[in-house]
Order: sequence, then C-alpha cells, then structure tokens
Amino acid sequence: MTYYTGAVRKDKPGPATEEETKPAFKNVPRTIRLLVASLRIESSWMNMQAVADLIDIGAPAVPYLIKALGDEHPQAWRLASAALVKIGPEAVQPLVEALQGENEQVRLLAAATLHKMDVLQQGDPGWQRMIYEYARLVHWQRATQKRAIDQR
Repeated sequence: MTYYTGAVRKDKPGPATEEETKPAFKNVPRTIRLLVASLRIESSWMNMQAVADLIDIGAPAVPYLIKALGDEHPQAWRLASAALVKIGPEAVQPLVEALQGENEQVRLLAAATLHKMDVLQQGDPGWQRMIYEYARLVHWQRATQKRAIDQR
C-alpha cells in the first residue's frame, strides 16, 4: 500500500487480506489529477509514491499523464514520461494519437516516450526530427530554469 492509496485498518487486527491491499480509488479521475499534480512537488519521496500509484492505476491514468507531458515543469513531464514507459502497452495507442496533437511539447515528448518504449525506432518517419527537437526542448527548459534562478 502506498501513501496515497493505503487504508488505515482500525477495526480488524492482523494481516490485511488481498482485497484490502488493492488500491481502492473511489473517485479515480480526482485521485489521478492529484497524483499528476504532485509530480510538480520537489520531493523525491512524494514523486516516487505518485509515480508508483499512477503505474498501479494503469490505463485510466494514461490520458492525464499525456496531458502532463505539456507541463511547464521539466520534472513533471519527465516523471509522467517515466510512468508512461512503465505502464507499457496500454499507453502506446494514446501516445501515437498524441503525436497528432496541437501542443508541440506533447508531440515531442510522446515521440520520445515511444522511443524509450522501443516502439519508435531509428529509421521510422520522423525519428531524426524527434531526437533533434527533444534535445532542443531539454536545452530550452534548462535555459529557462537558469534565467529564473538568475532573476531571483
């Protein structure tokens, strides 16, 4: 059980049953939104827990994680990408659909995530451009962070 999904067992002493150890999400979209939002928090422990919970949720979390690829915080989109890679085959089709989206950052990170999953291979249409644009995006994000620090 993780920090977000664990239930406190006050009424029954002894080990938890298998049913009790499964994550019980009463309001799945709200839970997913909270978990994705917590990817922006600068806490390694909280990030690891949120990513683990999102991976446990699986396919229902994929659209929210794809939306997080467009986040302005590099940490959020890196963690979202890592969660999508771990979710695996359930995320492939939505990521392929994200390649046609309006947001350039989401398109690039979707392509990079597919590459990490070994779905997009060298020689595929758009592979070289994806690698170039992804490197450019990472460089731009670092420069933006440096400017923000210098302005403080």
